[in-house]
Amino acid sequence: AKEQPLRVMSYNIQYGHEGLDSVAEVIRNEHPDVVGLQEVDVHWDARSNFVNQAELLSKGTGMEYRFARIYQIPNADPLKPPREFGVAVLSRYPIVSFTNHVITRLSTQDSSAGPAPLPGFLGAAIDVHGTEVRVFNVHLDYRSDPSVRIRQVADMLGYIGDSKAPTLLTGDMNSSPDAPER
Repeated sequence: AKEQPLRVMSYNIQYGHEGLDSVAEVIRNEHPDVVGLQEVDVHWDARSNFVNQAELLSKGTGMEYRFARIYQIPNADPLKPPREFGVAVLSRYPIVSFTNHVITRLSTQDSSAGPAPLPGFLGAAIDVHGTEVRVFNVHLDYRSDPSVRIRQVADMLGYIGDSKAPTLLTGDMNSSPDAPER
């Protein structure tokens, strides 16, 4: 098969606190084919005006998207969609499949909870001119203790496996290149 170069970007948008227009502009200016986004709000909070950031960034960049929630909280108003926070992927190429995998997480919503399986490890397949490319996106635990990240990496490797298909991993790893979880 002929090699197909891809321009890949990973971007922790920090819930778009600088404004989604500026986030979309940065993405457009970089001309990526695939973007992994972290800290994406979907109807989450007033901080992001309760919008679907993944959808708005898709429209603002002209790229397809998929969103993988980490947290979902029912809205107080039953006529409004649930509040969600997670990761997303944008692609210039068709996204042909998508899964929101479960990995070990230490909740940021419940300080008394221990590590537990939660969703938010996005897996997608994109069709790049007839070649399926697997794309994964994650936001790993931010705490200084690497024990949860070590478990998260093991969980991720279980999903990624040893496929011969082209595979991309994007994300906010919250660790340095020499960290034990690498």
